[in-house]
Amino acid sequence: MVEGFGQHMVEPVPYRVLHIAYSGDGGAGRAGRRASDACKALGIHSAFASVIGADVTRGDIAFNLEAVQPGTLAGVLTHDVQWGVIPAARADASTSLFSIAYPGADIASLPAVAAADIIHLHWPTWTVTPPQISGFLAAGKKVFVTLHDMWMFTGGCHYASGCTQYRTACLKCPQVPDRLGLASASFDDKLANYGGNPDFHVITLCTWMKDMAGHSRILGNAPTHLIPNPIETDVFTPMSPETRRRLRADLGFGDSDLLLLFGAFDSAERRKGGGILQQAIQLLATLPQARIKGRIHLMSFGKNADFDLPPGMTYSELGNIADDALLAQIYGLADVLCFPSIEDNYPNSIVEAAGCGTPSIVFATGGMADMVEHGATGLQVAQIGDAAAFAAAIAAFATDHLGDQAMRARCRAVTEQRNGMAHIGGRLDAAYRQALGLPAGAAGMAEAATGVEAMSHAIQSRIRVRHHPQLGARFDRFPVSHFLRGKLAEAGAPKLAAPPATLRGNDNKIRLMTVRTYHEHHSCYSGPYQFLRHLGDQYDQTNIIVPLGNDLLPADVDAKDIKALGQSLGLSGYAHQGNAWVAEYEVAGLLQRKAYDIVHFIDGELGGWLATRLPGAVFAGRRPLFLNMLHQPAPILKNMISVPALRRFDVIGAVAEDQAQWLRNLVPEVPVIAVKHGVDIDFFCPGPARTEPGPFRLLAVGHWLRDYELAIKALNILWAEGLRFDYRIVSHNLNLTARPPYVTHLSGLTDEELRDEYRQADAVFMPLQDATANNALLEGMACGRPVISTDVGSVAEYVSPEAGFVCDATPQACADAVRALMGSAELCRAMGSAGRAHALDFAWAQVGRRFDQAYGTMLQGRGAA
Repeated sequence: MVEGFGQHMVEPVPYRVLHIAYSGDGGAGRAGRRASDACKALGIHSAFASVIGADVTRGDIAFNLEAVQPGTLAGVLTHDVQWGVIPAARADASTSLFSIAYPGADIASLPAVAAADIIHLHWPTWTVTPPQISGFLAAGKKVFVTLHDMWMFTGGCHYASGCTQYRTACLKCPQVPDRLGLASASFDDKLANYGGNPDFHVITLCTWMKDMAGHSRILGNAPTHLIPNPIETDVFTPMSPETRRRLRADLGFGDSDLLLLFGAFDSAERRKGGGILQQAIQLLATLPQARIKGRIHLMSFGKNADFDLPPGMTYSELGNIADDALLAQIYGLADVLCFPSIEDNYPNSIVEAAGCGTPSIVFATGGMADMVEHGATGLQVAQIGDAAAFAAAIAAFATDHLGDQAMRARCRAVTEQRNGMAHIGGRLDAAYRQALGLPAGAAGMAEAATGVEAMSHAIQSRIRVRHHPQLGARFDRFPVSHFLRGKLAEAGAPKLAAPPATLRGNDNKIRLMTVRTYHEHHSCYSGPYQFLRHLGDQYDQTNIIVPLGNDLLPADVDAKDIKALGQSLGLSGYAHQGNAWVAEYEVAGLLQRKAYDIVHFIDGELGGWLATRLPGAVFAGRRPLFLNMLHQPAPILKNMISVPALRRFDVIGAVAEDQAQWLRNLVPEVPVIAVKHGVDIDFFCPGPARTEPGPFRLLAVGHWLRDYELAIKALNILWAEGLRFDYRIVSHNLNLTARPPYVTHLSGLTDEELRDEYRQADAVFMPLQDATANNALLEGMACGRPVISTDVGSVAEYVSPEAGFVCDATPQACADAVRALMGSAELCRAMGSAGRAHALDFAWAQVGRRFDQAYGTMLQGRGAA
């Protein structure tokens, strides 16, 4: 036993914990410091460290990170990528942060890090990188991460805003659809460095996050603990009724006044619901049940909060509140916290308010569903994102719970029980002990921080920390690697070394390299590479993305010369893509450094024509098997490809059987496989029927090989008959000789808006000049819509007779098909239902299984398992 403060204590806890966050000021940083304090309350030797916002006076460790210098790797990653490429590519899908992991801080040798048995991460972006996590794990440390948002298991978004790619692979991000493929590279980087490691533990704060992490590819198999954030219940504590009444009176508020409170770190984030609350406040004034004896006053704190209130309501903007004691008084002053976030994890504001006895009104989603007990500690609004429903909840609170002391007491009691420091400290201790294989320990009394410990932390905070020089090999890949090296070369900085690569080990995985073309206008849920997310963990994947165009060519190389060279090789389509030549140079370097089993050029017309010319001595190990997947119909292919070049591939792929047969006749000595294109049946699915009145709606999507002139001729026949309809064409490149009044041209749609167009259409009408696979036909069927197209190319292989009409390529035949659907709602429903059923066979998971079989056949043919 040891003595402390005049009383007996249990032996000190036999391990050390270091809690790390990039910032000590934000919500995650505050939670991390509190978690460390909760550990200390139990007698655990714990410390909190951060790059910015560390409070050394209270015992934090400041990572004294060197400043980011322009022209260095850290400068390029920070200025050119994080605050350059990403904002420039930012789509309107979300206003939440999207971040890469780099640059990190080289902290492994710091005393507190080296001595820690547990590294507990809270918001590691720009501090602890995936390779560093891998290094900690390799050194025998147990690594914990508290998921304050989704970043640890996504390709970079902190909140996915409805996207579910994190479950399989982030191939093209709807929030940041950049030409470097940062989301894809970041996702693979995280998966390779800590995905599936049994010593990497996850702490989730709520059931919602636990479910999402459990369904994620990266963290789905990680040991997971559900432990909410602690708070200082001695700071966030209720005022006495008399003190509260006097404070309100001093500020001019009586017992009958309704004081609403809204708080968020940054109200500009749409998911936080500031715009929803603005609408709700306006609507509240119109609700008869909202009439209360006193007045309604709104207070807000945080960044970018600005509300326009209707007459009769008043508003106070308090700005950022750094003093917890003052913040607690503001919480206690309010009657209810309005927190209309539509996507949130475990907001500190709600638990802090509850600690002060103040209930909350929330949407029944995310962590809020765990935090607020409807009718007991606040109100939940089931209609997520609905401003009118939120206004009604405020009115209901004013009617039923204003001055409700029982609700306020319940808020305090639940917070003490669920979020108290000692309670959370005990749960963290149990999780740590489980990870370390230690027996359960008895809780001890907290020891006061010694002067020696404080001096140690102060000294460590003075140690200069450099940026970590290593990038993950899965992140530092083409075209990210090309961009970084180009920027460093412009600055005259030393060359960045190629990432290390090892020869094949004993992991028994199939080493697969895939090369795909990046099309700016493609949906994030479409494209022939989508099957990659369904291949499974038997593959060690390296995914290379090649942006269309010539912008990656060196400055001293003329795109015209590259085009001429490609044409001299008989490769017309490839000749137009200088970036493809650069990519294959990078691919050659990878093949020299690492052994691969299969190299799959997914967009075969635009890739693989140079790599297959490499001599056998170049490869690290034996030559991989090369697969080239072709997509264009035969009349176009014959002008894009070279037969001698095709013979250098081990297998040729087609997306339709008639296309495959043509290739077999063209190159009989090379095996040809046919694997049909797929569709995301989970995203493209039937939705609510169109309720607004209007004429029959036809839809077409895309531009390549679309026969819009034929479509217009057919529809003009029906228009002349007096039939009325809308023809909506979604295309980034629409050329019509004339545009009739029934045509609406749309472009620049989000994926969700595109899906809504399918759902709101009565039929997809899209005559084609030629085709193999076609995204729009598959997506239309998947959304439960009948389709009409022309009997050209491989269309009949994709559209069943029950799902629509595959007609002769004449105006009259097309007009007859449209007329038949316009005249029968029952036929539309039947064909739409059949189309949905037919589309299920084209699900990307099915396509993934077919490629898995094809790869297996290729390797068996070579004699490799």
